[in-house]
Amino acid sequence: MKKIAHLFLLSLFALTGLSQDIDHSIAMKIVDRNSKKIGLTADELKNIIISSAYFNESSGTELVYIQQSYKGLPVFNQIQSLAFKNGQLVSATGTRIKNIEKLVKLVNETPSIKAETAVKRAMDEKKISSKLALIANPI
Repeated sequence: MKKIAHLFLLSLFALTGLSQDIDHSIAMKIVDRNSKKIGLTADELKNIIISSAYFNESSGTELVYIQQSYKGLPVFNQIQSLAFKNGQLVSATGTRIKNIEKLVKLVNETPSIKAETAVKRAMDEKKISSKLALIANPI
């Protein structure tokens, strides 16, 4: 059992050593240059979030994961995996929800209550008490 655990950890370290993170702004430029091949419209291109991006040395590819967003909010489970070699798209998997604006009945993307009020209500609902006051931490 110990040998299996050591082998797993060794494999994990070897794989992480073969990849380097790519700055998200650089990844966005790569996606932008290949947007037509990916099938992204100009509006869809404005509504993506780079969830992660890295260079894989063993395959020589840039791997970029983009998540669909709507009004700045990430769309659950709508992630596309993109692989680029020498700046050119070589693989694209995943889908997007087309015409999402017609499907969403979002009146306002701004929360209707403050974060501390939501936390307090959730704590009250679960009967969790705290002697400390809830204070919002401005970001």
